[in-house]
Amino acid sequence: MTEVRQRKNAQEDENEKSFRETDHVTSSTKRPKNNRKMFATYHNSIRRFKSRGFLSSVKSVSYLSSKSQMLCCLCKGYSICPHRDGAREEIDSEEDRNIDLSRTIPSGTNKSLPILDSVLSGLSDRWRNWIIRFISTVLLTVVFLLIIYGGPLALMIATLAIQVKCFEEIINIGYSVYRIHGLPWFRSLSWYFLIASNYFFYGESLIDYFSVVINRTDFLRFLVTYHRFISFCLYIIGFVGFVLSLVNKYYMKQFSLFAWTHVALLIVVTQSYLIIQNIFEGLIWFIVPVTMIILNDIWAYLFGFFFGRTPLIKVSPKKTWEGFIGGGIATVFFGALLSCFLCQFQYFICPIEFNETLGRMTMDCEPSPLFRSQEYALPQFLSSTLQLFRLRKTIFVYPFVLHSFSMSVFSSVIGPFGGFFASGFKRAFKIKDFGDVIPGHGGIMDRFDCQFLMATFVNVYISSFIRSPSPQKLLQQVFTLKPEQQLQLFYSLKESLENRGILSIRNDSFGQNYYQNFLNLKVDTTHVKIIENVSGIAQISVSDEGDNCIIIVAGANDDLNSKDVEDAESFIKQAKVVVFQFETPIETTLAGLKICAKYSCTTIVNGAPGVSNLNPEIFKLADIFCINESEAEIILKCQIRDIIKDVTDAAICLRSMGCKLPLITIGDKGAVFIPKESSAPVHISVKPVTAVDTTGAGDAFIGAVGYFIAKFEHLAFDEVVRRSCEVAKFSVQRRGTQPSFPTKEELPNTLFEM
Repeated sequence: MTEVRQRKNAQEDENEKSFRETDHVTSSTKRPKNNRKMFATYHNSIRRFKSRGFLSSVKSVSYLSSKSQMLCCLCKGYSICPHRDGAREEIDSEEDRNIDLSRTIPSGTNKSLPILDSVLSGLSDRWRNWIIRFISTVLLTVVFLLIIYGGPLALMIATLAIQVKCFEEIINIGYSVYRIHGLPWFRSLSWYFLIASNYFFYGESLIDYFSVVINRTDFLRFLVTYHRFISFCLYIIGFVGFVLSLVNKYYMKQFSLFAWTHVALLIVVTQSYLIIQNIFEGLIWFIVPVTMIILNDIWAYLFGFFFGRTPLIKVSPKKTWEGFIGGGIATVFFGALLSCFLCQFQYFICPIEFNETLGRMTMDCEPSPLFRSQEYALPQFLSSTLQLFRLRKTIFVYPFVLHSFSMSVFSSVIGPFGGFFASGFKRAFKIKDFGDVIPGHGGIMDRFDCQFLMATFVNVYISSFIRSPSPQKLLQQVFTLKPEQQLQLFYSLKESLENRGILSIRNDSFGQNYYQNFLNLKVDTTHVKIIENVSGIAQISVSDEGDNCIIIVAGANDDLNSKDVEDAESFIKQAKVVVFQFETPIETTLAGLKICAKYSCTTIVNGAPGVSNLNPEIFKLADIFCINESEAEIILKCQIRDIIKDVTDAAICLRSMGCKLPLITIGDKGAVFIPKESSAPVHISVKPVTAVDTTGAGDAFIGAVGYFIAKFEHLAFDEVVRRSCEVAKFSVQRRGTQPSFPTKEELPNTLFEM
């Protein structure tokens, strides 16, 4: 009896082990062939009951009788009979299975052109894959550069196309996983949700940046006003359509695919919307982060290929610590170089804005302080070392380059985890790639998994540390208001500014027109104050020969004081060049020069109108002291008859009074200056033209000098003067002061070459 019981227990243990490890059911009798299908179905039912906790342990499973068609499970006193009332479970295709999509989803890692297969047939798989990836990388880089050359619109179209392809690849995996057949509306609904999401997100962007032009059309104004309600209605239509498409026995799969679709929208559509927003901030905010991810991917692959020995993470077995660290260091270095290079071009740094005057998008701006080279003091331990070798203790760096370090660190440390996430996702379904579009790389999603994560970071970074309130966007919102609401806003703002002492206005037409002109020209008016005094005016008389005589009434200019300048110190220290003149109190000019002396900005003092008995500190503090021959007579109390000789003597006299770089303009004969590093005067002559009105020629000249010094830091000063004379020569051929000033587009391109 003991031996029989031991053999019986051993048999039951073997049955349980077989059930648990191989999912096969032991049978105490030979199963009839015609009942094998039914037996397998019941076996699956028992396995599902066990997995859900209804059966805690199955000790034996026996096929009892082909006649009764009943399967009994002996486990802790439970007996489950599928033929009993209340015990039958309707079986559909929801059973658990080990999902393997390796044959369903195409792989692009080992894909190549037939001609390459024949050429590389003699190489090992490792080197064959390396060469294919290299060729694909070069081609992708060329395409990327061509899209950048195409401008913002080409980048936005490319982003939309990539978004659609990534969504398709993710959704196709979902369909392959859940294998729903005979439900054509569900695939259509997925694409419908994609269209509705894009309508909402891209509509938000259009409203933000183009609301002024959109509101000019009645039909478009309706879409702007009710954009979010329309978007909500579109989503509700899709939601109702999904509920109506539900089919019995496929509920779990349909709801799973519904969630799958929404996660895909979150990953793809939202991120592409953020990429578009980054592009509007300036192409540099798109190019630098995208390139950093590409560089990190390339360098991590190269370091891992040649030096990789230590596995990094289990979910992506081919990744190594050597590739991770080497790729990170290379990304930081090359990212800084790329940022420094792009900061020099207006095409990359200017935000994309709609110009009402031109009626189109423009990328023309005055570079913000973020893209102007700034001087930074080095740490003390480096300064002392450099001092031994008589080297500079400061460096000039574009502030954007410092911000690029944050992006490069993120792309090197956190960015790869987007790839690890995608690797884990693919391993879950036993697929190698999301698709086979790119030979050697896989699908589009395989190349953009990290890019989406990077896009979110850059957008958050801009919002948190870079972007400031934009008057232009605020005005666009104001223009959408009704006329009476705009007037109400105007009077409320005016009252608030007056109460805070920022605006104390008497509606002087000269001041109002001048201020409006600043706004039209996009001049920063942060520190412009309109006060109770009358505006400064100048009565100008012009002779038939084009010469002018000016009578100046300083007016409000006399109220500019030292405190006003001190209040603007944080603004002044960011400037490359600061220009002063004598239409404001000399004490105020002196205060401004002293503030500039603390920083690295170049100061230009235009001694107009001429002032006698000038404070000697003005000469010493100004980097460039510029006057014309008439003002030289007043300031130096001398007479100038022989223009070239007497002006040269005047320049020498200014140098003896402490001027670092005296500069004297002499009308159609050019200008004379003495370089800082020399004591020999230099005469720059110009080709004479027929002058119509010389009013403002000196202002055009001074403005051009400041522009060329700020824009072309390494341009020789004699060339700065020569180019500035060309700008002034252009202005004397027009009537008026400011209207005579040429724009960059009106001047020869040779003036803007290095």
